[in-house]
Amino acid sequence: MSEGWFFATPEWQAYLAAYGRAHDPHVGRANLVVRLGDEREMWRHMRKGHQAAIRVAARSVDVRSAPGDTRSGRHLFALYRELHLLANGAVRPDETFRLMASWVPRFGQVEIAYQHGFPIAAAYFITYAGGAYYASAARHPEADPKIGAAHLLLWSAMYDLAERGYRWLDMGPDPDGSASDKERSVAHFKRGFGAERIENWRWELS
Repeated sequence: MSEGWFFATPEWQAYLAAYGRAHDPHVGRANLVVRLGDEREMWRHMRKGHQAAIRVAARSVDVRSAPGDTRSGRHLFALYRELHLLANGAVRPDETFRLMASWVPRFGQVEIAYQHGFPIAAAYFITYAGGAYYASAARHPEADPKIGAAHLLLWSAMYDLAERGYRWLDMGPDPDGSASDKERSVAHFKRGFGAERIENWRWELS
């Protein structure tokens, strides 16, 4: 791994130890990576269906973002955890959430989607060195998936990250031929944002 990789840090190794996994689920032979930069260029590289979903979501959904060690950041992380538990149940040890909360002062960014003032979806991103990593997302079980909140959350994060000078967003491994239908569906969703398949992931942009 390159020296600038978050997944080479002691923080990530502590997370894996807390999770109880013997391997790194974010490191694959090839990853899906979005180039960040000019807003118009990022938009142009997105799938037309994603663009339409973002436009629809923007009519009724607001997104709030909070990087850094701020009161707002801690509040949004609490909402992210609550939504994650509602959507998935207690699938991860509490220690993993504690560790993610501790990253917020240095390299955690939380995005929350609200509709009519209520949080309906959340996403957590890791910012490190020159880029960012799409770590986790959740949607309220009663939220309408047709609203497009997930599309708007990711687009908002891409815009925010680019504005802060980050150059790429790692969306996670590109599944191989043995992947499940769900994994292939998730990868198709990610590619819609202009994600490229990068072999032997070493993303270095000048």
